Amino acid sequence: MCCSALLRPERSAWRFWSTPCSRCSDHRGAKGGPALTVVGCINTLAIRSARADHIGFVFQAHLLLPDFTALENVMFPAAARYGRERREDRARGRELLDRVGLSDRRDYLASQLSGGQKQRVAVARSLMNAPELVLADEPTGNLDRESADRVMQLLTDINTSDGTGFLISTHDEKIAARCRRQIYMVDGSIAEDSR
Repeated sequence: MCCSALLRPERSAWRFWSTPCSRCSDHRGAKGGPALTVVGCINTLAIRSARADHIGFVFQAHLLLPDFTALENVMFPAAARYGRERREDRARGRELLDRVGLSDRRDYLASQLSGGQKQRVAVARSLMNAPELVLADEPTGNLDRESADRVMQLLTDINTSDGTGFLISTHDEKIAARCRRQIYMVDGSIAEDSR
């Protein structure tokens, strides 16, 4: 979570996509109440903006908005970023749905899609703002093997064609084996790093 800047390290200075961030400091609450951790000198808006510009997210449970169409779900990060839907975002959303093989489903509500289709919409959504990095938390965890293989092939193709990096967390060794580099964690520490 620290690499997404959703959580911040408790100590030391760090940078997030050229946005300087200072270390945390403890401050006493009013009337000597409980300590509050306050991050000093961090421009939260700048970090949010850097995250929107540079990072996409794919969640295990896809987290699509059920009453939105596939296209509206894909466009959502850009609409949230600019405060409105723009013509160029609609065009990019269509292009991304074409790339993930769902051009015929773009006007379907998310609730009308299969699990594999929902996950491909989630992948398209993660690419909406053209990030350099996509953080994918168990992106195939809720899929059957065939759908999981399709999603992994899609991620591989996007990595090759666009240079988008993917940081994938998984418990599935078959999925991990498809990645060029595997880092194994045990009890919160790196146990093995194979390239």
